[in-house]
Amino acid sequence: MDEIGIGIDFYDIDKALKQIMVEMDHRNLNDLPAFKDRNPTSENLARYVYRELSGKLDAPAIKVVKVKVCETPDAGVTYREE
Repeated sequence: MDEIGIGIDFYDIDKALKQIMVEMDHRNLNDLPAFKDRNPTSENLARYVYRELSGKLDAPAIKVVKVKVCETPDAGVTYREE
């Protein structure tokens, strides 16, 4: 936490997530290297985003805990690593 009590600014999370999403936006996910040998299911997308986001944000005082990918407002998957 910084001197005013913020663990991480939402701007930093948004910026990191946009960097990940721009690689997938309007693309055939099957053509992306991350899904060359893996079906781009919601479960695999959540795992991919979790790991990419962790690589960008994790620090001694910050850890990505989970990522949720939704197919519809009522259907989605949450990925976390223990």
